[in-house]
Parts: sequence; structure tokens; C-alpha cells
Amino acid sequence: MRKHLLLLFSIFFNVSFEAFAAYYDTLPKGVRCVVLRQVTTENINSSFTGNKQEKEYFLKLSLDARALEGAQAIFSNYLQALHAQSPEAYDALQLGEYEISADAQVDVQGLGVAFGITDRFTSYISFPYFNANVDIEMVRTKGNNNEEVQRLLRMNNSDPNTVTAVNSIIMGVTNSLPDASGGVIQSTVVNYYGYRPIGDWQGKGLGDIELAAIYRLTDWADAGLATTLGIVLPTGRTDDPDIIQDIAFGDGQFDLFAEFGGGFRAGVSNWYSDSSLRYTFQAPASKTLRVPDSSEYLLGSKKATFYEKLGDKIDFFAGETYKFNDMFSSTLSYLYNYTFESKYESAYSEANAILAKDTAKSSHIAKAEVAFTTVELFKKKRFFAPISLSVSGQKTLRGQNIPNYTRYDLEFRLFF
Repeated sequence: MRKHLLLLFSIFFNVSFEAFAAYYDTLPKGVRCVVLRQVTTENINSSFTGNKQEKEYFLKLSLDARALEGAQAIFSNYLQALHAQSPEAYDALQLGEYEISADAQVDVQGLGVAFGITDRFTSYISFPYFNANVDIEMVRTKGNNNEEVQRLLRMNNSDPNTVTAVNSIIMGVTNSLPDASGGVIQSTVVNYYGYRPIGDWQGKGLGDIELAAIYRLTDWADAGLATTLGIVLPTGRTDDPDIIQDIAFGDGQFDLFAEFGGGFRAGVSNWYSDSSLRYTFQAPASKTLRVPDSSEYLLGSKKATFYEKLGDKIDFFAGETYKFNDMFSSTLSYLYNYTFESKYESAYSEANAILAKDTAKSSHIAKAEVAFTTVELFKKKRFFAPISLSVSGQKTLRGQNIPNYTRYDLEFRLFF
């Protein structure tokens, strides 16, 4: 759960003067476009693992001796004495185990502004604003094992004549240990690991700002090519290493991307085909992260500075649009993403490998969209303003090390 709740929803504003314009079209010189977009997800409660299997979000929290020793002072003396009497009993002690599940829901409002510098050259900037909620539920999966700890203590003192008063006291305390309560869990998380309390989380804020420019390469009538260059600024909220259940609105470093694509009209039909390929370089940066205890138990009581190089990304898009008339169209698209494995450098070599594990990602997404426009009516002086409105939905079909989500977009564009 800790790794996969770092959700990033990117909003791209590929603006054009024609609402049904092909991928390669740009704004005419001097024309502006304002884009407003609302992005909403259904509840996100699962992800695709490294084996490409769907798995619900959950975190196992085991209240063993090592975790409890730093949680509350009342446990400290007992656990130290227990270890002195029987290291085996100390290692076996457990007050219980919990599974913590999570549901996340994210809304994003986006503002994009584009300007036609020349008939072939268009620049744009986009601002996403996030509103995220995470609901947490804790379910107990194991109780305490007092009887097992007492058995190990007796094995360590098999001769009744050697049982000391200290040993008798320890066995008595062990027998009276309570089942783990929510207060003990929160104390372990807060006092031992140093996290903030586990619970529902809400957050709002600006995401990463994108600046880009599109250049149209051709003047063909029913086909064309274009290229895009851009930068993503690290303006969004990054992951807080002291909060288990939070969602990041940005990844904390600059990104540079280059994109190339094109499209064509299928003969004299109303079918339009478009496709594009984008490569994103994610610049390395120094970040404060938790040092995980193990690959199976990603919580860590220590923080350290890591030199993080997030994996570069490849995005592919292919879409088929059918234009019913000058006002209505529908589009079916396929989106593919592959993110290379991240790399970490720090004084903790084992933690570097643990953090890099399962950071290579891929996704296959299907998208359907319907659109309405008045651009042609405006050109014919039959409508007072050139606007467009579109509604779309997209679903993750399969993937690797990514959240499994369904997303809906509502977009409005005004040209002036």
C-alpha cells in the first residue's frame, strides 16, 4: 500500500483550433484557447503487482517484540527482561497482527492555456489542482501468542529448581498480556516508527505544472506530422515520508519530454486516425525517504537522504475518431505506458535495492470519448462563439506495479 498509493494523474492539454482536429493541427497565429478539465476516479482499492496480478491495497502490521519495545515505556522493562531470560521467547512474542486496507478517490481540476505563436507553432501551459481522499480500515488477522512464549520460557528453564523469581514474574506478565488494541497499534506506528497516526487522509493542492510547444511539420490536406517538446515543473505536493496513507500530487523533480506523432483521414470517409509516441526523461534529485526494514515490510523507523533517479517513461497513443457531422464525433483510443526501473543511491545499500524493487511499470488503457463543437458553426457565423465539450472514460485493462483505476474526464474548450 505504501508504494502504490503514490498516485500521479497527469493532465495533458493537446489544444487545437479545430475541435475535431487531427493530432498534428496547431492554433492559427494569434488565436488563444482556454481548456477547463474535471478528472474524477472511482474508488481505487487495488493495483497490479510485479507479476501483473491484481491485488487489493493492504499493509500488514505485526506487533512483535521489536516493534513494541519502542512503542510504550510500559513494555520496555518487560521485553528487556524477557530477552535476557529467553531470546527465543523474545523473538516469538507477538500481541497480534493487523491488515490495513485503503480506498482512494481522486478529483483533479485542470486549467490549460494555449496560444498560436505562428500558424505552425503553438505553446501551452497546464495547471492541475488535486483533491484526494484516502479511507483506511484496520482488520485483525492474528491474536497474541502468550501460550507459545510461556512454553519457550519453560523450555529455557526445564529444571523447576532453577526457575528464578524474575522468570516467574516474566511468565506471569506474559500470561496477562492483552490483545493488541488500536491504541497499541497507533503507539507502535507513532512512537516506534515515527509516523503520524494511521487514519483517513484528505489533501488538496497544485500538481506539477507542464509547459510545452507543438510544431506542425507538414501542410498536407488530409494527413500530417507534428512534434512536441516540454518540461514538467516540480510544483506538486510530494510524498511525506512521515505519513503512511498520503497521496503525492507530484514526484519532486523536473521532467523533460519529447513527442512525435501524426494522423490521416481514411480516404473520403469520416474516419480519422491519430497516433503519437512520447519519451520523458525524469531528472535525478535528492530526497528524504524512509529506510525500509525489509523487502516484505516496507515500514522503517529511520529516514535518510537518497539520490533518486526515477525511471524514464515511454507513452504511446493510438486513436480512431468518427465524425458524425460538423458538431458531433466519437473516439476510441488505446494508451500504453512503460516506466523504466528507478535507481537509488545512499549509505544503505540494502535499502537502495528494496526501494528500486518493483518500480518498473507498464499499463494498457482503453479510452472512449464523445465530443460536441460549435467551431464550424462559428466559422459559418451560425453560432456566437467557437467552443467544444467532451466527455470521456478510461479503464486500466492490465498493467504492472500500477494502481488499477477507472477515470472520467469532462472537458470544455473556448477559442478566441
